Amino acid sequence: MDPYNDWFPLSSVTPFSKLIAAVEQRGVPTISAHPHCSSGTYMFVDEKSRKAIPVTQFVDYPAMIQDIEKLAQKVDKSFIKSKYYHGVSAWASLKRHFHEELAPPGLTFEKFLNTIQGMTNKKLGREGMDGTFTYRTLLVAAMHFMDHYNFDVERVKRCVIHYAAPDGKLYPFCTYNSGPTYRTKIEKQFSMPFEKQLERFKFTPIAGVKKAQA
Repeated sequence: MDPYNDWFPLSSVTPFSKLIAAVEQRGVPTISAHPHCSSGTYMFVDEKSRKAIPVTQFVDYPAMIQDIEKLAQKVDKSFIKSKYYHGVSAWASLKRHFHEELAPPGLTFEKFLNTIQGMTNKKLGREGMDGTFTYRTLLVAAMHFMDHYNFDVERVKRCVIHYAAPDGKLYPFCTYNSGPTYRTKIEKQFSMPFEKQLERFKFTPIAGVKKAQA
């Protein structure tokens, strides 16, 4: 793998979310975190050789997501009514970014689109175990954890992973574990001895737990 060309900010998949939301007319989770927060790549694994190939090695990823962003902004009713993504002529505009000669064996452009749909639609993904809507894919991701020395407020503002405290407040991941480190404050404020938990929540501990506490 090429660490510079084969990895990309996870937030770069946002155009896919926008397009799926427009096509299926439903809310779709969007990874809109700061680009410095995390990076990753999708590996397509050849079933025979078991070699993993990053999607960036057979897809012009930067150009493709730019086209998908444009496509999401001009989705029309005929597009929405289409049952499958590959049945829509608009998707053909993305084909020029797909290089089948570099892709794993058996991964055609049509199957690549099916895989995207199978990954975002659990029903199709499960039904497509015969290979209709799936291909052997693996997401490899890394997160850049902040600490007291590299704390970035702009990253915190765009956090997509939060901790919920018992009082209903939400804390961005990195403020909870680094920087202000709210974890210590929250645990001190809401922690409770084991015996009080049993009393408050009406738990009936099993014999082993009683013995351990004794």
